Amino acid sequence: MQPTSTDNRDKVWSILCHASLVFFPLLLPLLVYLVKDKSPFVEHHAKEAFMFHVGVLVALFTSKVLMLVLIGFLLFPLVALSAFILTVWAVIQTWNGLWYSYPVTGRWAQKI
Repeated sequence: MQPTSTDNRDKVWSILCHASLVFFPLLLPLLVYLVKDKSPFVEHHAKEAFMFHVGVLVALFTSKVLMLVLIGFLLFPLVALSAFILTVWAVIQTWNGLWYSYPVTGRWAQKI
């Protein structure tokens, strides 16, 4: 079990990184990672959110291409709903101060 974070500023920055999938995917986690004087907690969540956003955008683009063969019409809403659910779960876990890792990103984010 990883230690929890109790600093509310760290939690807010981390939550913004995860929730940015709705408005500024890739941009906010990358900016937070590169610019913010960050704690290890914020750095972890910025990397996790960035890698998840990359995966979601690739999956959505692939779904759009697959709409040419009709399977994309089923795949696109499935990817979007899954991304929404995983993002909400990440925000909840981060609010509780946990070092959340998305189940679909593997350990790529820790290797950066």
